[in-house]
Amino acid sequence: MGNAKNNYRRKRDSEKRFQTMVETINEWVWEVDQNGRYTYSSSKVFDLLGYDPEEVIGKTPFDFMPADEAKRAVKEFEKIAAEKKPFFGLKSIKKHKDGRLLVLEKTGSPILNKKGQLAGYVGTDRDVTSKIALEKEAQEKVRYLNNVGAFIAVTELSGEIIFVNEAPLKPLGLTANDVKGIRFPEVEWWTYDPQLKQSIEDAIKAAARGESVVVENTPNLSGNHLPMKYTCDPLRDENGKIYAIIHTGTPIVEQHKAMEELQEKLRIINTQQEAIRELSTPILEIWDNVLALPVIGVVDTQRSTEIMENLLRKIITKQSKCVIIDVTGVEIVEAKTADYLLKVCKAAQLLGAYCVLTGINPAVAETLVEIGADLSTVKTFRNLKVGLIECIKYIRGARANKSGD
Repeated sequence: MGNAKNNYRRKRDSEKRFQTMVETINEWVWEVDQNGRYTYSSSKVFDLLGYDPEEVIGKTPFDFMPADEAKRAVKEFEKIAAEKKPFFGLKSIKKHKDGRLLVLEKTGSPILNKKGQLAGYVGTDRDVTSKIALEKEAQEKVRYLNNVGAFIAVTELSGEIIFVNEAPLKPLGLTANDVKGIRFPEVEWWTYDPQLKQSIEDAIKAAARGESVVVENTPNLSGNHLPMKYTCDPLRDENGKIYAIIHTGTPIVEQHKAMEELQEKLRIINTQQEAIRELSTPILEIWDNVLALPVIGVVDTQRSTEIMENLLRKIITKQSKCVIIDVTGVEIVEAKTADYLLKVCKAAQLLGAYCVLTGINPAVAETLVEIGADLSTVKTFRNLKVGLIECIKYIRGARANKSGD
């Protein structure tokens, strides 16, 4: 009798420990029967979907999905269940109790009875909505940078390549994977000239020390030595620690050749703008003395402050004469965002830069009118191409006036 009581007590204590562990892990633990209906749910379901455990018992995962997503997920689950296989990292869209759509990642293992028949599954769900959004944002950034005609690369502090956009790779018949991990100075852009190669080595060392390098050089692009304005700068984290190095190159060629290349760049940029969504705002030198600031997605107070600081710093360091603020990627503008855009324009003008606003859609225009925005000091143009042409005219005019004086 004593042994039976001890065994019962140990089993009860073990169950309590298991229950405590399940309720404290940062994932929703669940169990379903062979029909996919929940027979157990940890309390974490409330944090993920807003439901109490009792509200999900007897229902299926598909009851919490949009109709089209449920149809897809049912077919996926039926195939897995038929093979009695475990599954890992399955992603599905679920509806929160308040109506929000979330992306959950599911992992599960089959439960088999003594006859080897499927009795259900036990597994976990976790919220990966933010992770998916960040991955999408990263993909959009890469897609955008791949269609920018300028040379852009990111390397480790020691010089190993992490990322290179397609512009300098296509003439060599290479892809990003071909050069990833190779030291930047060892790529054939620089190796044809020992002195040029050494200058790149020196630039990397300088950037790793926190210095910025700006020089003119001529990388080899499939036999063509293209004059280029090359920059090498440190990338810092939120604590100011240098973690990588960014290299950029802007072609410096005769004006008529540059205009031909510009038309192709603008075609690519205009096409790409339609696909860019929720992209963090890069500040790119798309022409000599011309900075482009594409504003994409939602702009909150923190992001607006960072964008303004980065733009003003770039104007000063690059001594840029023109700034294009492109809002093609902004579908809806709230009053605060519109006010922020005007403040950015005014701040750029105070530093002596000629500022234009491009890509205003009807919804944005309506908001600017409603808030009584004063655009008397800012010129607006329908797209980035027209805005860039305006900036080039402005720079030429300024040079002509200076020569006349």
